[in-house]
Amino acid sequence: GPVIGRGGIIYAATNSGVLHAIDSQSGEDVWTYAGGHGYGSDLSTSPALLADGTVLWPGPDGLTALTAQGKKLWNLRVKGQPSSPAVDGTRVVVGVSNGDVIGVDVTNGTALWTAHLNGSSYGSIALSPKDPHRAYQTVDDQLVALDDDKVAWRAGLDGLEGVGRAGARD
Repeated sequence: GPVIGRGGIIYAATNSGVLHAIDSQSGEDVWTYAGGHGYGSDLSTSPALLADGTVLWPGPDGLTALTAQGKKLWNLRVKGQPSSPAVDGTRVVVGVSNGDVIGVDVTNGTALWTAHLNGSSYGSIALSPKDPHRAYQTVDDQLVALDDDKVAWRAGLDGLEGVGRAGARD
């Protein structure tokens, strides 16, 4: 999924693993960054943009930080496909398809903490607007609340499993 940043630059990635920074007026590439290889499938992940112009791309090689000019700052390799990162000021949290949730130090790309939720997740993380340590992530058929790397609670979402089946709940 595309996002738009400063100066009308649109950031969008291809399934072949290339992030494009596109001028919204002309449709021309301002720069591109090759992630090394393709995704293999479209997970519709979106980059996150920091206030200083840094682009955090959940690419095929993990979470990659790029300058506003497309130069690589750092890369955090993960064991699976990262989802769209959530950003609140300088706090960054990213979910991974293997069920991990990682708090990331944006200055150098190191993992501050990792929560292993023991399942699969293709959802993007959400941060609480009220609690600076609370994040929410889906894993399998559950919604999980995290206080940094500790599970606060889990709620079953069994109604979501029935989408498209006869008798499914809304």
